[in-house]
Amino acid sequence: LKMQEDPVELWSSPSSRCRQEKNFFDSNFGPFYRVQQVIVTLEEDAPFTHKNTSYSGIFRKEFLQDMLNLQDSLRNATGPKFNGNLTEFCFAPMDGCLIQSPLNYFQSNSTVLSNFSQELLMNHVKQCLINPYEIDDSTKGLKSCLGEWGGPGLREVVFGGYDDESLIEPSWHRYAGATSFIITMLLKDSIDETYRKRVEDFE
Repeated sequence: LKMQEDPVELWSSPSSRCRQEKNFFDSNFGPFYRVQQVIVTLEEDAPFTHKNTSYSGIFRKEFLQDMLNLQDSLRNATGPKFNGNLTEFCFAPMDGCLIQSPLNYFQSNSTVLSNFSQELLMNHVKQCLINPYEIDDSTKGLKSCLGEWGGPGLREVVFGGYDDESLIEPSWHRYAGATSFIITMLLKDSIDETYRKRVEDFE
């Protein structure tokens, strides 16, 4: 008995046009990224209000610290057979592995996060929800919202469970009510079988 787990093999014939076009693309440009996601939702949300805006419990400092510990454990994980690690496989367009999560707002750094009181943290979160591309600006008392890899934590990618059809204004308010915290890591793919075995082992 041979179990087939590859969705490409399950749902498309090797002789189909779509498979031929995929094979052409993969061999000339490389396969698409391998997307890894962790989606965390609180079993019992504990929303709170800050300066007349309602936020879900995922913005509490204690929860963010727990998520940072989880993200760090994923970052430091290794494959059981080949001992591959995230640095070996990750997509790194700028400075380090591209990891999208709300922790980008704190550069995924425990010291940075711990230096915020809950009050200052919420002021910073609000600024990042308004503009995820915010950079350090001491003249305005603003801290960077960019991740350690140099890019933003896009609101549509790092949050889930918000009302996308909401007409709430300003629009950033909808993300304040998000109920899911999402960590996304992009891994490079390859048509090289040795590489694929190693990255699958890491996954």
